[in-house]
Amino acid sequence: MNNLEKEKEPRIGMSILKTSIKNVPTKVSSVLYIKQNIIRKSSTIITEFSIIVKKRILRLQLSELQARSQVTAVAVNYIVSEKITPITNELKAEFKETRDDIQIMKELFLTIALKASSIQ
Repeated sequence: MNNLEKEKEPRIGMSILKTSIKNVPTKVSSVLYIKQNIIRKSSTIITEFSIIVKKRILRLQLSELQARSQVTAVAVNYIVSEKITPITNELKAEFKETRDDIQIMKELFLTIALKASSIQ
């Protein structure tokens, strides 16, 4: 397989995915859209979260373990207030009928953030 064929594969997959999303009922496509948004935005959030935790740990003069627990709490609060809440509010406005799903996603983001902090 040459490089041109390798480059085309993901595009073909995405076009199939987009076509299939267009062909499903509205509520289902809304959920698929939300899931795609969540995946895209959560990777950005985890990256930012990771950077925040690392920077603050480096700045603190406490033992590493104390720094991690304190910084994790600060970073989780920041991520929830600055990142997760605006995203969920945006999704609530767009998909009013999926409020339960949005609450589940908010909890999922928090879980991801907590797991990311324990990996640091």
